[in-house]
Parts: sequence; structure tokens; C-alpha cells
Amino acid sequence: MKQEILYLEQIVTAQPSGQNLEYVSLSLRAGEILGVTGISESGASVLADVLCGKLCPASGTIYLDGVPVSYRSENEARKLGIYEITHQASVVNGMTAAENLAVLRRFSWKNLLLRRKNIAEMSKQVFEHYGIGCEPHACGSSLTNEQRLEISICRALLCGAKVLVCREAGEGLDRDELIRFAAFLHQLRDEGVSVIVFNSSVFKVLQYADRIAVMRSGMICWERLRKDMTAYGIHQRLRISSMVVSPKERAVPRLYLSLQEISLIDNDIAPFSVDLYTGRASGVLCCGLNGRGIIYRMFSGQGQTEGIAMQDGRMYHLADWRQRHAGEICCMGPRFWEKDVFENLTAAENIVFRSMNRFRERGDVINRRMLRLALRDFAAEMGFDPEGLDVYPRHLSNRMRNQLVLLRVMFAPVGLLVLDYPFYTIDEQIKAELLHCIAVLRARGTAVLWSSNDRSVLQDNCESVTVCE
Repeated sequence: MKQEILYLEQIVTAQPSGQNLEYVSLSLRAGEILGVTGISESGASVLADVLCGKLCPASGTIYLDGVPVSYRSENEARKLGIYEITHQASVVNGMTAAENLAVLRRFSWKNLLLRRKNIAEMSKQVFEHYGIGCEPHACGSSLTNEQRLEISICRALLCGAKVLVCREAGEGLDRDELIRFAAFLHQLRDEGVSVIVFNSSVFKVLQYADRIAVMRSGMICWERLRKDMTAYGIHQRLRISSMVVSPKERAVPRLYLSLQEISLIDNDIAPFSVDLYTGRASGVLCCGLNGRGIIYRMFSGQGQTEGIAMQDGRMYHLADWRQRHAGEICCMGPRFWEKDVFENLTAAENIVFRSMNRFRERGDVINRRMLRLALRDFAAEMGFDPEGLDVYPRHLSNRMRNQLVLLRVMFAPVGLLVLDYPFYTIDEQIKAELLHCIAVLRARGTAVLWSSNDRSVLQDNCESVTVCE
């Protein structure tokens, strides 16, 4: 295993406008090319700014060679060995290729004039070593875009660069130049140089990188080795990310559903009203034992209901609305953990059960290979051992069985999450994972209706609380 040279831990930015990073963690090993790609407003350019010192993170830590570092400008980043390389490589047209290569190495015009011969010899060795097809005395204005880019990288290495941050590298190069530039980067990698390539072109990233991270909405949503990735798989991730609501839009909740005078016919709990907003949790405080399970029965179809549901200016009877939107409702009742795992399905089949049914109802074509890859990434991200995906629930521990329930809730799109005494009979570890699951769903824009007889639980987790007598 190669040594880790750079590590970003839980980086968060707080710009007043534009995309911000949300708890980004990323590692780079010595002698590795890491590719980062994403569509517009994915956060990739913000991450590059943080690495190069153009933007200071609001929180998080950057480690260089295992030591936490902090820098507030590009000059400070360069002193630490982090150099930015852009597709508009900085080459002075009025200087020779050799002078452009040596201009930043303890630069002074006097030394440059006195050591022209030594500089020419050093430049010739560098150009021959890396296969840069130009003479040391060639004028800067006559250099091609590929040569300008390669000279800029070599100059950074001569100045002591440990990490190269290449932004949109390869723009303006033709096919043959791209092949030569990719070979140049691979030679640097073989010599132990670490490179991060930021490029919106999936095919260029696939050509350059050993490992690829896909960004969306300020987060890294997918990270795999190059050999395990395809252009189709990355484009699928980018297509999904284009449909994700931006943080700016997500910050303004909208009314998802207004419930008016709803109740269960066979229960003596008084009718109540509550408004549900996207990305917010609304609590219902049920007093006494009669309140347990009421909300679950209302939305799971296990009881006869009365009341009105208003959505997008339309009025429905609650039972009719529930039937129309059954696919986007997830109910977690008091005994949810005991009965909601299918023993005759593997862990993977349990997780995708709701999603597969929805795909079939819509007539969508299911790419099982891509679904499998996405499922392994998703399980690892949520702390579930991917090796357990092919195991039947009876062979899993109680904790992993409970995780299956949460993973199925997280994997399928959820419009309304109904929680009725969700902490009943679960331990503290699963409780913490459930709270994390709820937070992630709320960040996606899911409306949450939470019922409990514990006022403190509702006050800690809900924006509003309605008392149901």
C-alpha cells in the first residue's frame, strides 16, 4: 500500500453564494493520479480552490504527509508543495523554453543572465527525460499548448511540488496531444509524483486517473478505482446528480402536505391538524398509551381514517391521498424492526425491494450491473459490510438486520417519512443510525411526520409540535 500524502477530513465551506462543500473527505497517495469530475455546481471547482489556497474552509482539516496544515493563500500552498496547474499554462512568450522552465527557481534576472548555459543544459535533460518535443532555446510564443502545459508541470516539480492540482488539464489539445499528455502524467505517477486532475470531461478523467471521485451537490457521491469504472456508470451518476435539488433551493422548505382534522374512526384520540414541509420534521405529541401506533395505522392503511389532505391546491380524503401516493410513503411503526425484513431474500434484495417494484410499475429498464455497483457503494457509505449483501438475514446479527431496514428506506426515494415511536425496542447504536438516516432524508427534501409521547424527543428533533389529546 502506497503512503498517503494528502488527506482532507470533513471539509466544509461557507461561501455566501454558490455551491459549498458539505463534509468532503478525500485522500491522495504518493504516486497516484486521482480524477475528480462533476457537472456544473457539483462543488469540484470549490474543492480545487480549497486545495490551492484560494478559498479557506469553514471547518475540517487538511493533512499533508500526516501532519495537519493550514494555509490561506496560493503562495502559502506552494510553500507546502501544493501547486496549481491550469489549462491556460503560464508561459512567458518573450522568454525561451529553458528560461520559462527555470524562471521561478530562486528567480532573479542577474542569476538568469549569469547561468544561461547551465539552465540550457538542465532544460535539455528535463525535456529529453519527459519527452517534451521542443528545444531549450525555442521561443515561448512558438510552443504548443501541450508543451506549455508540460513545461508548467516540470517547473512546479523543480520548485519542490509534492502535489499537483491540474484544473481542466487537456483543454484545447487534439487527440494525439491528449494521448501524449496522458503518457506524460503516467510517467510522473511512476516516478512517485501525486496528481489530482479536475475535469468535467468524463473521458479525459478516465484516460488520466487511477482512481476517480464523482461529485454532486458539494459532496463526493461515488469513488472507485479506474478499473472498476465505466464512462456509462459515471454518466449515470452525473445524470442523477443533475436531478438533485441544489442546497440553495433545499434551504427554502415548501408545503408538502396539509392535514386537516384527521383521526382514526376506532380510536378516541381527538382530531388534529398539522402541516408538513419538505426537509422539515413535524411532531405529534400523543398523550397516553392510546396514542401509540395511531399515525402508523393512518398512513400504512391499517385503519379507517377521517380527515382532509391538501396538496398542491388539491383536496383529497386522507385515505384517497394515501392510496394515490403509497409509493412515496415510508412508515416506521413501533414494531417496524421486528417484521420488516424478508427472510427469503438476500440482504441486497431486501435493500432494493421497494425500488425494484417502483421501477417495474413505471416500466423502467433495470440495468442490474449498474444497480449492483451502486448498491455496493451505497452499503459501504452507510457502514454496511458489502460482503454481507449476498447473505440471507437469518445469518446476520441483529444490528445488521436493523441496518437492512434503514438501508431500504434510504435507497428508495421517499416523499413522506412517518415515524411512530421509532425508538421503541432498539438500542442506542441503532437509534444513532436512525437519526443519521432521518437527517440524510431531510437533506434530500423528505417531509417527516414524527409521533411520540415523549415531548423532549419531539422538541429535539422537530421544528414544530402539535399536541394530540
